[in-house]
Amino acid sequence: MKLVHGIDIIEWNREELNNPLFAKRILIDNELEYYFQLNSSREKKRYLASVFACKEAVMKALKLKYGYGDILILKTENQRQVYLNKILIKELELSISYTETYIVASVVGLINNMN
Repeated sequence: MKLVHGIDIIEWNREELNNPLFAKRILIDNELEYYFQLNSSREKKRYLASVFACKEAVMKALKLKYGYGDILILKTENQRQVYLNKILIKELELSISYTETYIVASVVGLINNMN
């Protein structure tokens, strides 16, 4: 077993967060569907930044080369779940925090070596 941790911080004013093409590069399946259902550009920007930070934190924690399309972040009532290649990774815990300027995502877990 191996303890893993990944963290990412994103500044809200990043220009690409306003770009639907960037959203299509980062988001998949349910994430993309949810994004396009949001009404305001502020909500879309916040959601995209959140998922982007979460996926970056997952990639850093696992230290493996995955694309954004390989990772799905699914928010449930009690937590955010991480799916890797459509398989739930129960060993990872994801936390996210917001300020007026930044979003930070942190992933920790105790996993079997994935190499």
